[in-house]
Amino acid sequence: MVLAGVARPRVDTVTQKYFDRKLGVWVFVEKVPAQRPSRRRPAGTLETKEVSVTKATYRDMFISRVVPAIKARWPNASEAVVIQQDNAPAHTKPDDPQFNDAAACCGRHVELRFQPANSPDLNVLDLGLFCAIQARQRNM
Repeated sequence: MVLAGVARPRVDTVTQKYFDRKLGVWVFVEKVPAQRPSRRRPAGTLETKEVSVTKATYRDMFISRVVPAIKARWPNASEAVVIQQDNAPAHTKPDDPQFNDAAACCGRHVELRFQPANSPDLNVLDLGLFCAIQARQRNM
């Protein structure tokens, strides 16, 4: 599973540079030693394995990766930050105390919202995906 963080394009008022919308892409994986040898690697070699996405792993990813990325990309932003996510059961609830404590350390108001049901037009990632698929289909 992959967690992608994007934002709307804007000009940074401090540096006068264009912000490219990209906060980061993070994967839910862990390094695990191989239990048995194979002809390509000995036992004990670290392998990358997917992690099951639960509420705890999703919250940890938000706190350890997304909030610091927001702080690094917008160090002088004064406006509130709104994080929108879809309604998956494993996603962090807006009233989660651990997330709110981590977001408060960011230095600005961070609001967590759910995407309205049946509204893919509000999801930036879905819009880009469908546009790319249509463009490739036209070129075939």
